[in-house]
This record gives sequence, structure tokens and C-alpha cells, in this order.
Amino acid sequence: MKSFRHRLPPLNGLLIFEAAARHLNFTLAAQELHVTQAAVSKQIKELEHHLGVSLFVRNGRRVALTGDGHYLQTKVGASLQFLCEAVEAVSAATPPRGIVLSANTAMSQLWLGPAMRRFDRAHDDPGGNIRLLTSDITSELLGDEVDLAVLYDVREHDGWQLTPLFAEELFPVASPGYLDLHGRRLDSVSALRDHALLDFDRIEPNWVDWRRWLEGLGADTDWLTPSAHYSHYAALIEAAEQGQGVALGTRHQIDARLGEGRLERLGEIGLRTGRHYWLGLNLNHAPTQPVARLHDWLLDTRE
Repeated sequence: MKSFRHRLPPLNGLLIFEAAARHLNFTLAAQELHVTQAAVSKQIKELEHHLGVSLFVRNGRRVALTGDGHYLQTKVGASLQFLCEAVEAVSAATPPRGIVLSANTAMSQLWLGPAMRRFDRAHDDPGGNIRLLTSDITSELLGDEVDLAVLYDVREHDGWQLTPLFAEELFPVASPGYLDLHGRRLDSVSALRDHALLDFDRIEPNWVDWRRWLEGLGADTDWLTPSAHYSHYAALIEAAEQGQGVALGTRHQIDARLGEGRLERLGEIGLRTGRHYWLGLNLNHAPTQPVARLHDWLLDTRE
């Protein structure tokens, strides 16, 4: 008998087919599998080519299963269920998978990473390995494997319990060395024209850079020409610490640096955007005791 490898099409194509057949929607299948809709379409076409039959009838954005598609869906769905049960059976004695915690790059590096080190010091038994998943694409922080997520400006999401963590407040900051050379007074927003302003790339449209900050204060932005751009907010803060200019500091993310004297606030002008960081608990699988403990501890760290 030939090996399964030679008798079966690529298994990834079958997994994608099962999701697409179950949803009867390539976009929903893509969202579930965390791939693009184009990737789903490509895999389905390759599977159809491999089998030599059409699995879907396409009518614009709507799809329906053909007779062959219905038959394959039944068999593939049952087979995958048997595989899952077998894997779960032999994996029952393995150690728990731990906790998956997600956040964007800036939050991971500037706030969550140090918070996790404090959590480890405060608990002799943290309850298993904690894996930090980092992405600047919000949808990627809400994957099925994630237990807890620190999210920016996400008030609700199906299957998640969201609790406000802290409000967003932004104000100009710089290193003590930079301020020794350029002064610490900032009597008006227009005085920022005399400083080297450091900015960063907005990956999500609701992120606040210098232009959005000035607009939020009702200030003119025609003069704004940042002296440098950085790909990530964390890199921007590091550059400000090195004395390269003035950055927009996000409270909570830079509190430790202010307390240690690595950064100083420039003037008293600030902006409360009305947005919040939220702590999300995935309700799609029952939270374990370690997940619940970490969730409660993170909420207790709020000021």
C-alpha cells in the first residue's frame, strides 16, 4: 500500500477546505485561520486542481458546495475530529501548555515585560510557562490560542471579556541631557517648534502621533516636520532616552523611566485622548486557575 503522503493532497489544503466548507465563506475561514482571503482561495484552487473536481460553486462573493464538496466535507470533518481526539488522548499526560498573553510591541517591551518580571518575583509558582505573543495588528492579538490580551482601544469583541486597564494620556518627554541643553519650559504648544521632535510609524489608524496629538489639542500642525521617524514606538522611546529629541510619552508605558530619571516630562501640557488600554480574557475556552490569577494580578496593578 502506498504511503498516505502519496495518496493525500497537502494537509494544509484540507484544513483550509474544512473551514471554508463549514463557513461557506472564504473571508470567515481566513479570519479563523489567521491567513488572508487570497491565501484561502489559492489553497482551494490548488486542492481542486489536485483532485480534478470542483468543490465550490462560486457566485460573486457567495459560495456553495458541489456534490463532491459535500462528500469531501463530511469525510474530512470526521477525519479531523478523529485526529484531534487521538492527539488529545496521547497528550493528556503532558504538562499544561501554560499561558498565552498577547500585546502590541510597545506595550510588550515598555510595560508588560517588566510587569511579568514583577509577577514572577511575587509568585513562587507562577502556574506554568507564560508565552508573550507580540503583534502590532490588533486582530492577531485575539487568536484562539490566546488566553489574555492587552489591547488598545478595543471596547468589545465577541467571545472576550474586556476590562479597562488604564486611560491613555500623552505628553512630551526627553532625556535630562537633552533638556539641560534645550531647556525644560514649555509654555505653549507652539514652543515645540524649537525642538527636535521624534515620531513613529502609525500601523493602526487610531494610534496617536505628533500630528494627532496636536489636532487633539486644537493646535496648528502646518509647521510640523519631525526630525526623525522610527518603525516602532519602543525604538522612539529609546532614542529619546539617548538624547536625540522630544518624544510623545504614553503614561504607564514610560512611568518607570520617569521614576528612574531616564526621561523627564517637558512642561505640563498633555492630552487625554479618551481611549483606553483594555485587558481581554478569552471566554472561548474555560480560564484555568493560573490564567485567572494572572488576569486578576494585572488588574490589581492599575493605578
